Amino acid sequence: MSWVLVIAALWPSLVMPRVADPRRHDCPWLDDIIDDTELPALSENREEYYAYNHFVLWARKFSLDQLAAHTRKELTWRLLFGRDRTRYRGEIARVEGRLKRLIWIGSNKALEAQGVKDLYEAWIFGRDYFSNPTCVILSELPPGLEPAEDIRDVNVYADGFYFKRYKYRAANDTRLAPLVIGRSLVVKKPQPVAVSAGESAFDRLFLPTLLTSLFGRSTQAGVTDGAPVDIGYHYPTP
Repeated sequence: MSWVLVIAALWPSLVMPRVADPRRHDCPWLDDIIDDTELPALSENREEYYAYNHFVLWARKFSLDQLAAHTRKELTWRLLFGRDRTRYRGEIARVEGRLKRLIWIGSNKALEAQGVKDLYEAWIFGRDYFSNPTCVILSELPPGLEPAEDIRDVNVYADGFYFKRYKYRAANDTRLAPLVIGRSLVVKKPQPVAVSAGESAFDRLFLPTLLTSLFGRSTQAGVTDGAPVDIGYHYPTP
């Protein structure tokens, strides 16, 4: 009867698949992503375009709790902006701080074909790097939060995949910021904080780059361990 006891002990793991690990994104185009540039159109950098779409769709396969369970909180703004940033490309990082601006940026044809019609840029100022924002791409908004050019006293965090150091357009020049691809934001209890000089400059200078070639909304999907998760769209093999 010992074999019966063994099967009984193993039965839950045999019939209840484990949740897949979001870190296993298996993106084949990481080395083709170019820092210090805007997000490219398909005709400009096909591989980076595919990589961007890949991460948007991949993030949509996981709940916020699943992403949070695997985030590397030690990946600060300094590391994602610094000279060794390419070491962390594709890693799950947490971006936390004051939400300053939330912009709808549309989608692209490939993602629209997958039901992704809306994407958003969230510009977040961290507590320790309050003069330097991080841009987070979202495909969902939390309840009660709407796009706005000037948001006050809203504290958030987001877990997502570090993509690149991103060039965005300002009124008189261009600037750089880490770019992270997530799914949505978590809104924290408001804590009044004085507006920093960096945020004030951001207000004056920032002109959002309209990424009309990018992404949208998401639904939760069950995923299992053991086999690669199908993101529902397949690009040509690089």
